[in-house]
Amino acid sequence: MPFVIGALLAVVAAVMRRELQETDAFIDAKKSRKSESSLKALARYPREVMLVVGLTMGGTAAFYTYTTYMQQCLKLSVGLSDDQTTLVT
Repeated sequence: MPFVIGALLAVVAAVMRRELQETDAFIDAKKSRKSESSLKALARYPREVMLVVGLTMGGTAAFYTYTTYMQQCLKLSVGLSDDQTTLVT
């Protein structure tokens, strides 16, 4: 039931958003903006791009280590059961 309510609200929100008028400032900004690809825009900030990539890789590695490898490590090196390793982590 919650998914049905959420789906109906999503449709209502999409219809409402489609009917809204844009502000004059947004229309002017859109007209004055030159068309540039996303990759070209990212190429202007190589340091920031590499910082985001590095932080994402670090977070992903930490998440994988904690959620996946930690249970196997506890099970194989310490000798805990599956239920005990799940409880510990």
